[in-house]
Amino acid sequence: MGNVFQSSNCTQGTYHRHTICSYEQAKNRWESVKPIRGRVEDVRPVGNRRATEYRIVRETDPDFEEVDVFKIIYYGGSSSSYNTDYVTYYHDGRVTLDVGDYPSVTTSEVIDAFSPYTCAKRNGHVWVEVGGKYYPLIPNAPLTFIGNECLNNVEIVQEVVDRKKTNSIREQIKPFLDKLRIIDKVSNGYISPKFIEKGNAIVEDYDKNYGEGHWHQSSYSLTKTINRFFPSTHPNWSYQELKKHIPDHPVYEFDRLKKMCCDESLFTPIVTLIYNKVMTKKDYGYHLSDKPTFKEVDETLIAMLMDRSCYTVKIHKPSEKVMTKVLDVRLKTEESEDV
Repeated sequence: MGNVFQSSNCTQGTYHRHTICSYEQAKNRWESVKPIRGRVEDVRPVGNRRATEYRIVRETDPDFEEVDVFKIIYYGGSSSSYNTDYVTYYHDGRVTLDVGDYPSVTTSEVIDAFSPYTCAKRNGHVWVEVGGKYYPLIPNAPLTFIGNECLNNVEIVQEVVDRKKTNSIREQIKPFLDKLRIIDKVSNGYISPKFIEKGNAIVEDYDKNYGEGHWHQSSYSLTKTINRFFPSTHPNWSYQELKKHIPDHPVYEFDRLKKMCCDESLFTPIVTLIYNKVMTKKDYGYHLSDKPTFKEVDETLIAMLMDRSCYTVKIHKPSEKVMTKVLDVRLKTEESEDV
């Protein structure tokens, strides 16, 4: 997988990567670990002996009475719903991976350490790389592999942007975006405090003189229009989450915002308002270099103006593409394919 996972959330200090990669290695590890003294049950920690919740266990293969399987498990207690068989090794070369109820970063670390495959959490899913392909592991849907072959029929449901339609939107507000790019180059992307101060003053004056009560105006107040795309109840929405809200906006909302972007006098206040909204969504630092950039304003504005027709649903098999945000993951069976 190269450097794709190097910037992941996996902390390599907890476990060494791929310390168990085969049935024989799992068997040797189980035999070499001494059980914890004073326990009624056989407790063999797979890593640090104090972390007894992470264990390696031996069980009888349900298909072959005289053959053992070895599992790396998380054991939270006899009544815990979080008990999970993270990795299971079979004598015939099968390896089953399972994230249980909750696909956490820790889960990905354990699978990365005690399976032959590289694993990390990305975009809400735990992803495993097998033979150059990326498979998302979803709750309570274990995947089984033999070597680089997956024995499950995995389908990934993804939302894809229609580039022609987004380019059409960009064309409609081209002067606004062109000005954004020019200022972006001159300022190295940074939006100065003076720019925001000036923008806030214009916004305050505009809203005072041309608020919602002035029906002779062709639009609502500037702030109110921008706020329609950023509900105050969800200030921390990402761009993807913002898109899901867009169907609630009627066509005239998009038209109103596009018309405002075509008014050159509104450039500074529109950038300022979007800047302020992006600031509420992220935990930015004190320094200017940590603040939202003109590029982020560009991306946010386009996300606001994209209606549902700009997106299509694509269903595909696991591929060599880097892990992306997905709508759903399906594990198709022979029975479901016949329906």
